[in-house]
Amino acid sequence: MEANLTVCFPYICFYVAEHHSVHVSGILALVAMGLYMTNRGRTGISTESEEAIHAIWSYIGFAAETLIFMLTGIVLGGEYVQKSVEWIWIAQLFGMYIGLHFIRFLGLLMLLPFMKMTGYPFTIKHVTLLSYSGLRGAVGLTLALIVKFNKKIDPLIRDQVMFFTAGIVLLTLVVNGTTTGWLITKLGMANENEMSKRMLRQVLD
Repeated sequence: MEANLTVCFPYICFYVAEHHSVHVSGILALVAMGLYMTNRGRTGISTESEEAIHAIWSYIGFAAETLIFMLTGIVLGGEYVQKSVEWIWIAQLFGMYIGLHFIRFLGLLMLLPFMKMTGYPFTIKHVTLLSYSGLRGAVGLTLALIVKFNKKIDPLIRDQVMFFTAGIVLLTLVVNGTTTGWLITKLGMANENEMSKRMLRQVLD
């Protein structure tokens, strides 16, 4: 029953959010629901159902992400999109890719004093790692696909949103995803987890 409810409620949440009288983003409503489940809802699930729910949602997540990436590849591989892509877009894509890292770094740097208040000793190294390892994926592509198939938006704008979103996702997965381990080593954070465990043992002892 609990496993069935965790599958049914996201559909209900998405339907209510996308209804004409509410008219908010169903995707963002699901993100908000996921945050609530992580913070409070998970504690209400019985221990007997945890393994089954984890298995169900692991498969659903894998299938959904695979479908979204496949649809994105089909859309970008279409003849219409290929004809509309301009060379200036590629240059703008790399500029946007670099700029997003700086924006993310500055945003996290501004929030650094508040993050230190959580009790975890955040440093510039952590901010650097967080700003670099923030991979973009299925949620951004889903929103881009929604824009792409919205006939009320100018076709050029739709193609640009699809191209830039997919390009940023591809660059972060290929570049950031494969070099984050190297960055962790360079920042000297590879053994930080073990150091934290030793400090915790000393405090408990």
